Amino acid sequence: MNARGYDAVERGGWTLFTHREALAGSTARDCALELALGATRGQAIRRVRRSRHGETWFGRLGDAGPDVFIKVLAPVRGIEAVKCALRGSRALHVAVISEELSHAGIAVPRVILYGRETRGGREVLMTERAPGHMAPRWLKGGRGKIAFKRALLRTLGGEIGRLHRAGFIHGDLTPFNIVVAGDHEPPRISFIDHERTRRTALVRMARPRLRNLVQLGRFDLPGLGVTDRMRVWSGYARAMGLDRARAERNRLVRMLRARIE
Repeated sequence: MNARGYDAVERGGWTLFTHREALAGSTARDCALELALGATRGQAIRRVRRSRHGETWFGRLGDAGPDVFIKVLAPVRGIEAVKCALRGSRALHVAVISEELSHAGIAVPRVILYGRETRGGREVLMTERAPGHMAPRWLKGGRGKIAFKRALLRTLGGEIGRLHRAGFIHGDLTPFNIVVAGDHEPPRISFIDHERTRRTALVRMARPRLRNLVQLGRFDLPGLGVTDRMRVWSGYARAMGLDRARAERNRLVRMLRARIE
């Protein structure tokens, strides 16, 4: 299975799929392929993150092209390998779920290339950079007015509500996977990092949705207090149209307290 709108390319021991529209023309496609393969070799690109799950690199498509992030996912072992065998390619999943999110009106970075190593089990994923900066940067003191921060928190809650109403659960909903473009009114919010994002009927139940909010709320960020967190909840409850908002809010507080403790 492959995502729609992508063309397959065999190169350097990798099977890669390039976005037909985003990489129209051989020059753009070749630049993306060179950049992706360079990341797999650890060459000529700025690395921004490294963990046991893989590496993330930053680059640009040509002199005037868009900024992109390239993830090189490490091979999985043990039970995770079994899960991947059942679910399929992680990079393919991100390409497909990102397209579904976009069609649902949720702002996410476009996947312009993905693929898998012929031997070795690594995968690669290239996405366009989402406009703006990570949410924690906007929540620190001295950046923006209080009114902006409050509007941002309410907007964030509303966007999470729209995400859930569309049937999606974000697999890793942390402040660092939320990008804010603050030059708009209201602020524009994009969700990134979708390796574990799923479209599921479980989103109709309160507990899976609240667990997503617990992921977000457990972080201790400078300039973010209890009242600010309730502003996120207020925007969320309004977007979800919750009839029992107070009861779910109290349940969320209990779950969050248990997680922190």
